[in-house]
Amino acid sequence: MKKLSVKILIALFVSFFVVIMIPRLIVSRTNFPSQDILESPVFFFGMFLTAGLALLLFGLAMNIMVVRRVKKLSEATTKVSQGDFNEQISTRGHDELSKLTDNFNIMVRELKQNEYLSKEFAQNFSHELKTPISAIKGYAELISDGNLSKEEIENYSGIIVLEAIRLANLSKSMLQLSYLDSTTIVKREDTYNMAEQIREILQTLQPQWEAKNIALNLVLADGNIISNKELTYQIWMNLIDNAIKYTPVNGSVDILLEKREAAIHFEITNDGQGIAVPDQDKIFHLFFIGHPNLDNKSSGVGLALTKRMVEKMGGTISFNSVPNLKTTFMVDLR
Repeated sequence: MKKLSVKILIALFVSFFVVIMIPRLIVSRTNFPSQDILESPVFFFGMFLTAGLALLLFGLAMNIMVVRRVKKLSEATTKVSQGDFNEQISTRGHDELSKLTDNFNIMVRELKQNEYLSKEFAQNFSHELKTPISAIKGYAELISDGNLSKEEIENYSGIIVLEAIRLANLSKSMLQLSYLDSTTIVKREDTYNMAEQIREILQTLQPQWEAKNIALNLVLADGNIISNKELTYQIWMNLIDNAIKYTPVNGSVDILLEKREAAIHFEITNDGQGIAVPDQDKIFHLFFIGHPNLDNKSSGVGLALTKRMVEKMGGTISFNSVPNLKTTFMVDLR
C-alpha cells in the first residue's frame, strides 16, 4: 500500500477513535443509566456532534497532509508557467507527495539551467552570425562605392566569399545539431569500409596537410562494418581537420583504427600546443574556441557537434592532452 494511503487511513482511524472515546468517557463519568441516556434527546445531539467532530478532525488531518501541500505545488506551478524558475518547495516526509515535490524542484532547476543555456546559446549564436555578416556587409559596401583598385576589389571579394562559406558552414552545423537533438534513434544500416572512408577524408584534406608538410602515420584495420556512414564521415572529418589545423609545420598526425571486441576504436594524435589545462573541461562546449589566436575562423561548433554525433550512436569520445606537446582524441563506437 502507498505511504500516503496509509497516512490517510491512520488519520481516519485516529479521528474516529478519538470521537468514540469522548462519549464513552462522558458516559462513564455520569450516573445516568444507559437506557435513560439512549432515550434522551441529548443522545441524538451527541451523535451529530460526534460525527461532526470526527469529520472536523479528519478534515484537519487531510488539510495538513494533502491540501496544503497540493496548494503549494499549484501556486509554484503557476509561477513557473509565468517564467519564474527560482521557485523551490520545501520537502517534508517520504510519501508520494514528497516525491512529487522533489521531482518538481528538480524540474524547475533543470528549466532554470535550460533557460540560462538558451540565453547563452542565443547570445553566442548571434555573435557568431554577426561576425561574418558584418564582414560581408562592410566589404560589399566598400566595393559598391566604386573607389577601389582592381586588386582591392579582388581581395575584398575573396574575403566576402570566405565569410559566406563560414556562414554557410555555421548554419549547416546548427541544422545538424538541431537534427540530432530531435532524433531519438540513429539508424545504423550502412555497410562500408571505415578505413577506406578515413583515407577518402585524408585525400580531401590533402592540400591542408601537404601545405604544412605534416607526416601522416596510419594504422587502419580494413574490413566492412555496419554503421551510419554519413555520421561517421562527419565525425572523422571534424577530428582529422582539427588535428591538421592545430599541428605545426613539419609536425605529425597519427591515426589508429581497430576493432576491439564488439567496438570500433579510433584514435588521432597530433603534435602542437595541446589543450591548456583550464580549457580541458570546456573543450566540448558549444561555441568554445581553445586557441582563438590560431584559429580566428572557427565557430567553436565542431567538437560539440562531434560529441553529440558520437553519443547519438551510443559511443563515447574522450581526449588526453599534454600542453605544448600533443593531443589525442579517442572514439569508441559499438
